[in-house]
Amino acid sequence: MIENRGISFGIPIPAIEILSGILLLTLIYWAIKTKEWPWWFIVIGGGLNLCERIRFGHVNDYWKIPMIPLYNNLNDWLIFVGVILLIWKFYSKMK
Repeated sequence: MIENRGISFGIPIPAIEILSGILLLTLIYWAIKTKEWPWWFIVIGGGLNLCERIRFGHVNDYWKIPMIPLYNNLNDWLIFVGVILLIWKFYSKMK
């Protein structure tokens, strides 16, 4: 298990809890306004990561990505799935 004290790939950001909270509130507003459900995957994953940061001071990354030295967690996968669904939805509307 890896203690991730930064954002993606462990990149350090000062006051990450405050910035994450502001971003999360913005995403909640956007999810409600657009009524597009993939945003909720991102909100839930980000919210769970924020809860871990507030409680432990870091996010626990416990799943190793095969063949590369990176770790992630279920919350990261929720964010990833939400982003992929939004991209798919965007490109399907363009056709």
